[in-house]
Amino acid sequence: MKRSPFFLKKFCKETPLRILLSAILGGLLWSGCASDKAIGMRILVMSNRYSQAAAYFEENLNEESVDVGTLQDLCRAYYEMKRYEAFQRCSDRYLERVRSQNLDDTHFFPQDDAPTTRELMAPVLTWRALMGLEIGDAPQALAYSREILNLLQREPQTPDRDRWLAQAHRVAGVAEALQGRRTEAQLHLRQLESLIPVQTSPELQAAFHTASIQIGMALKDYGQVRQSIEEYDRVHTIEVLMMAATWVNPLQGALNTLSEIGRQGVEKQSGAWMVALPRRFMRARACLETHDLECARTAFDALLLDTRLPILSDLFWMSLYDRGRISILDKRPEQAIGWWERAIEAMEAEPVPFHGSVSETGVTGDRQEVYRKLIKLLYQVGEHAQAFGVAERAKALAMTDLLARSTPLRSGRANRSNQVKRLLTTLAEINDQTSRRDGRRTAAERERLHKNRAQLLERLSELDYSLAANLGTKPLTLPRIQEQLPLDETLVIFHQYAPGALLAFVVSRNGFYSVDLPDLQLEPGIAALRQALKTPDGEKWRPLAKSLYHKLWAPIQDQVKTGKVTIVPHGPLLHLPFAVLADDNNILMIDRYDLRLLPSANVSAYFPLGKRGKEGRLVAFGDPKRPAEEKLPPIPLARDAIVTPRRRPISRKI
Repeated sequence: MKRSPFFLKKFCKETPLRILLSAILGGLLWSGCASDKAIGMRILVMSNRYSQAAAYFEENLNEESVDVGTLQDLCRAYYEMKRYEAFQRCSDRYLERVRSQNLDDTHFFPQDDAPTTRELMAPVLTWRALMGLEIGDAPQALAYSREILNLLQREPQTPDRDRWLAQAHRVAGVAEALQGRRTEAQLHLRQLESLIPVQTSPELQAAFHTASIQIGMALKDYGQVRQSIEEYDRVHTIEVLMMAATWVNPLQGALNTLSEIGRQGVEKQSGAWMVALPRRFMRARACLETHDLECARTAFDALLLDTRLPILSDLFWMSLYDRGRISILDKRPEQAIGWWERAIEAMEAEPVPFHGSVSETGVTGDRQEVYRKLIKLLYQVGEHAQAFGVAERAKALAMTDLLARSTPLRSGRANRSNQVKRLLTTLAEINDQTSRRDGRRTAAERERLHKNRAQLLERLSELDYSLAANLGTKPLTLPRIQEQLPLDETLVIFHQYAPGALLAFVVSRNGFYSVDLPDLQLEPGIAALRQALKTPDGEKWRPLAKSLYHKLWAPIQDQVKTGKVTIVPHGPLLHLPFAVLADDNNILMIDRYDLRLLPSANVSAYFPLGKRGKEGRLVAFGDPKRPAEEKLPPIPLARDAIVTPRRRPISRKI
């Protein structure tokens, strides 16, 4: 007896509960149907055991031989585990096969066993839209949502159609809100409300309710979100915790209800926690943002006691961060430091910067904001060296995030050793495992994976530190950096901890100095200086250069006692040409110091400070003569930049 997995899905949706229990449990699981590997795959997915489902497929099935229903199950498993690369490949193959079938879609969601092309496409396009939110690509999320709306908008109203329309409006509303388009996001809320019929099922009510509160969170309408959650929970004691399962899985929802009655009981069941925890986070965040500290404190303390929260890694560190914010409001800075240190440890343990929970909460977190708050607080309580260390960790995580969003580093350059290539392959496998959402993985197993990753990075750092540093090794400590500094070199590190506010750290072999530079508002001055350097009048830049010198360099000038200076800029200073800054005597920094710039002090581990490279020949071009008809202005300082550094007479003018 062999049935398509779509038969089981349809059977579960349309069969009364009492028949479900007797027919499914008493018949299917012990009949010949259970021997069908595709049915086995479907049962695993329906019970939210996504990791096992993917492993089962990879061991027993292949994409070319299964029907599209089973392939859809595989794509769902990959998506729910947040294995984005695998999901992208799977969904590409799935949509290609569905479109090639040219199914008759005259009637949407027909009553027979054969789904239409639109019915088959809607789920996978929805997961693609949700993935767009989670990887930080709101335009992509919006594009897929619009495709779904175009597919389904004019179709006859059915529960399935309304469910997928609710999902599309939810993603589109969140995507619009995250891009700052409040009016457009509110339009999706109104369209969502228009879908709700007078009489509808609890599962559809849950879907509409969830979509509305997530858009509300993205819009930062926290008071309305909190009221909506609390009112809904007073009326619906159990359905909301089952909705992730029930809208695709009535059987699992029924089993959950019968096995344990009560909210806490349902949360223990497979998959329900993945709905409950984001919902609890939304209420806790709403309490905090509406200044109800007692509610927020109680909610976050309970949430952080849940051992499954670290699986939802972005919710975990955001909860730790919010708990630290509460400690600040409680005037307990030492507690806030502890919470925020745990938050950055959680972020650094996560190999990818994606926001897997934004599709369940409408909330994205700024990882760098946690560093900025902690750096400022550490400085305020007098822990200046510790603030410097956290600033370097912030730069390291920013680099890791940037690389994680680009092409993954697998085997790498051809000249890397086979040992390094093997370690990179193993690291990719560990990163894949640690980023999966698997509720059956114990805390000890998660800790083992993180420990293995740390050990692997340490081994990589011994073989190729420049590579390992970009993959997430911990930055060098202040004493280690000072050990590497030559006596004739000073390291000046700037770090922006708030808009217009910087900390400056001056590091030498035997000294460490720091200063707070608040309220600088540097962006206009830097932009004006850069523009002045492009104008025909070569003197307009000088007063701007002096002004910036007095703001940035004068406060630390007496601490810089060497001729060689390495600067680590941050924030708007990344666009500042330090070399042209001038003191009151019109002495440029390029004339006062032997300057160089680095992205972080951590770079010194594989680009040692003090080593300036061998002298060689330089071919330099500057102040070019151009046809008069082009009417292009001269380039100020271009000639000086060529002539000044020469040690031998210019051999030839072109």
